[in-house]
Amino acid sequence: MKRKRILSTVLPLFLMSTTAFMSTGIYSAQEIFAEESAEQNAIYLNGASGDDSKDGTTKETAVKTFAKAKELATNNSAITTIYVTGTVPVSGEITLEGTNAVLKREKDFNRYLLSTSGETTFKNITIDGNQENSSAIQSLVNVSNTLNIQDGTVLQNNKLTDLGYFHAIGGAIYSSGGTINMTGGTIKNNTANFGGGVYLSYSSEFNLSGGSIENNYAINGTESGQYGYAAGGGVCVYDGSTLNLTRSAIIKDNYSEEMGGGISIGTGVASNGSNRLNMAGGTITNNSAGSGGGGIFVQAGMTNKQGVANISAGEITNNAMTAKGSGNNAFGGGGIYVNGYPNVYTGFQNGEVHLTNALITENSAVLQGGGYAGCPSSETHIFLNDGAAFYGNTANGGNEIYILASNAYGTHSGNPEYTIANTMLGAVPYNWKYDDGTEVDLSKLDGKLLATEGESLSLHTDSTGNADTLARAKVKITGNTSNTRGAGIGSNGTIYIGTEEKTSVSVEKKWNDNNNPDRPSEIQIGIYRSGTNETDTYIGYQTVKPDADGNWKTVFNNLLKYDLAGNEYSYTLKENKVNGYTSEIEGSQENGYTLTNSSATSISVKKVWVGKAGSSATIHLYADGKDTGKSIVLTKDNNWTYTFENLNKYNDGKEISYTVTEDQISGYSTTVSGDVENGFVVTNTEEQVPNKPTEPNNTENSTPLKENKVTTPKTGDDVNLYLYFSVLAISVTGTIIALIFKHKNKFIK
Repeated sequence: MKRKRILSTVLPLFLMSTTAFMSTGIYSAQEIFAEESAEQNAIYLNGASGDDSKDGTTKETAVKTFAKAKELATNNSAITTIYVTGTVPVSGEITLEGTNAVLKREKDFNRYLLSTSGETTFKNITIDGNQENSSAIQSLVNVSNTLNIQDGTVLQNNKLTDLGYFHAIGGAIYSSGGTINMTGGTIKNNTANFGGGVYLSYSSEFNLSGGSIENNYAINGTESGQYGYAAGGGVCVYDGSTLNLTRSAIIKDNYSEEMGGGISIGTGVASNGSNRLNMAGGTITNNSAGSGGGGIFVQAGMTNKQGVANISAGEITNNAMTAKGSGNNAFGGGGIYVNGYPNVYTGFQNGEVHLTNALITENSAVLQGGGYAGCPSSETHIFLNDGAAFYGNTANGGNEIYILASNAYGTHSGNPEYTIANTMLGAVPYNWKYDDGTEVDLSKLDGKLLATEGESLSLHTDSTGNADTLARAKVKITGNTSNTRGAGIGSNGTIYIGTEEKTSVSVEKKWNDNNNPDRPSEIQIGIYRSGTNETDTYIGYQTVKPDADGNWKTVFNNLLKYDLAGNEYSYTLKENKVNGYTSEIEGSQENGYTLTNSSATSISVKKVWVGKAGSSATIHLYADGKDTGKSIVLTKDNNWTYTFENLNKYNDGKEISYTVTEDQISGYSTTVSGDVENGFVVTNTEEQVPNKPTEPNNTENSTPLKENKVTTPKTGDDVNLYLYFSVLAISVTGTIIALIFKHKNKFIK
């Protein structure tokens, strides 16, 4: 009867679901049997209290050294698990090659499984944290000297559960002053507060050139605010440590609830040393963070103890800032985020990112700054040489670049300083535009935005990279997203892209207009570049205004000095047309240019022919009696008229006297009339040649005229004959009347 009661109690338990038992902390029969079966295929290893003279089949008979545990597993292929019940010091080659066993945390043991006591090499070994059954409070491995991680190594499934202040650090590896060289293997599925996969402290160095760090998690701790903020889903670098990422290494699919989904250079707490990321290769992809730096987070710090990232090669792709965290996510940073301290804090220094030869494209932000976004306390320096190519990014504003000045961000309010290159990697001019499509004055690419004016810089370009851009791009920041700003890069700190080697061109504007009151208040001058394989490539323009002393001067700064062939560029200037003025440029790139605007006038000239018209006439223009070198050939095709336009009106403040002359035309006399205001008329009059007397015709058939013979005109009709006799009668009558008056006057006397 007693046996039946026991069975009646146990059998219903067997029939209950595994989930139900798990939820109440009770194991199902299946799990119990599985565990017993596993224990039969397991041995135990305890580096503190074990004894190599024992058989290791139970916790009580655990062996002491890894070498002994491997020997037992090698000799018994049925052994699949070596349970660690006490931290084991190791050195030399640590491998389980030749066995069927993995090294695993025993469910009641929560501290380090292995601790390096000399140079140690992991190869073909799986070290498992058994997170399903244990509540670990320390990493799988503690490194205090040198650890080499090679192919076949797997460090996995360790979840740290004590989330107090600086307790849960390094899910798989905690390094205190050690050196880690990882050329292969995998670190995956581990969880901590700082460094889900790896945590480096006290000047540790991690040389990561191969293998992968993937699917690790950084979760928030129990401390409030930044002290408990999750940092470094894959790797967390702290207290003067360095991560060197090169070659084929991959950091992927890691997650941080707050900062640094893939890598966090620093934590939410000020570091005791300068933390470094030197990235010269490798891939950081598909990582995400809740508030800053989906791929990489770089923290600020005390002076000379801030985080610094030097990135010269590699890929930072498809990372995300989700804005689901508790921290400030306003300038998020899907690919990279660099943090900073406001100027009001003395003794602190911005985090820094130094980036060269970067292609930043196809990143997307919900708000502003698809490629890059800088907050009010940021400092941005995007230089020309070995710089970046921003294009093809998307956002609600400032597709490529967005920088904000504001007093609305508390201690992070400010007036951000910036320098933006006018030319992208590959020597392609950006020809930057504002969001409304208007072109940006080149002088606006260098300066400081004012919070009191609510200023911002929001830029995009229609240019794209060329073959040289792609060939020179060693860093690719692509496909990253931000649910706020800064999909490619977000900044609250300081960023340097490229190097500062550059040239400049100065120009002085002079006016020759007799102080014309209608002179414009500003003018625009364009700058053009010529190099080995290009001529007159337009770079942009600058607006020139008079200074307080009335001087019109400007300098085109931040111009690319060398072309892709290594030869110096030459730069020339062209002024946008100023109505009513002519423009003349003198000088050189080395000594500066002088651009003179003179009041313009125009002079018309018209050709008039008296007599037979000639075929053409050449007119010359003179200024103050000197030939200007300007001439025109007038013909019927141009209607015998022309206007000399864009002529200087003044010379040294005195109005120029213009005149015209004509090349002599045989058979014509020339007169010039008119003036500058009304135009000139050049008249050519045909010269008349006198007719010669007709010579008598002495041929035999001619009839000579008879002397004194009166000949009458040939009439041809009666009317002409009538007129002839009428004139003759009048003449005779007049003579008779004259004689009568003569005699009458004589008689009277």
